[in-house]
Amino acid sequence: MATRDHIKEVITSEPILNKLVTLIADAIMDRVSQNIYQALNHDIAAKENEVFALKKKVKDLEKSLAGVRNIQEEQEQYSRRKSLRIYGIPEKQNEKTDELVRGVVKEHLDIELGLSDISRSDRITTKSRPGARSTEGPKPLIVKFSTYNTKRAVFDAKARLRGTRIFIQEDLTQHRRELINAAKQKSTVKRVWTNDGKITALLSLPGSHDRKITIRNSRDIERLE
Repeated sequence: MATRDHIKEVITSEPILNKLVTLIADAIMDRVSQNIYQALNHDIAAKENEVFALKKKVKDLEKSLAGVRNIQEEQEQYSRRKSLRIYGIPEKQNEKTDELVRGVVKEHLDIELGLSDISRSDRITTKSRPGARSTEGPKPLIVKFSTYNTKRAVFDAKARLRGTRIFIQEDLTQHRRELINAAKQKSTVKRVWTNDGKITALLSLPGSHDRKITIRNSRDIERLE
């Protein structure tokens, strides 16, 4: 009996009670912490799945948007298939640009254009860009021909303009002009030209033969290094 009372007295003493309370509290907190940790992990995993799904959706939307932009750009370039830009034709007061174009084409390219061969022509103002050919002097002319074949004949004869201050380029979209200017900045590029809106760069690398690369986008520009 005395032993039982002694044990009871020891257990109910303040130090022992404090220790028991601490142990119980630690056990409860540990269990609560585990539950909270599991709940948080579950919530974090769910949120990560949501973020992954959203990222995938954004990437899919970006691809779709890029596809739409490519289609629009292709359509815009196709709408310019009958047009050329002619640089270096001196400006005149009260000028008639159709007549100027017909005169230059006849004199330098030996091509006779009828009145109906030019749909319209206008002077344009261009902004200078890094790598672009200088356009100081007369404003360039944009000429839309009545037929693609007429435009093609004039463009194919442009080599006869060598030695003059006049040169001819295809009427390209803003995007394609930017790609050309970017390509010209690359030290490995010897020459860049276009044909029906298709951009081609002649690439020269040490220890290898020159090769042609078709440029469609900025990723192709990176391949020029």
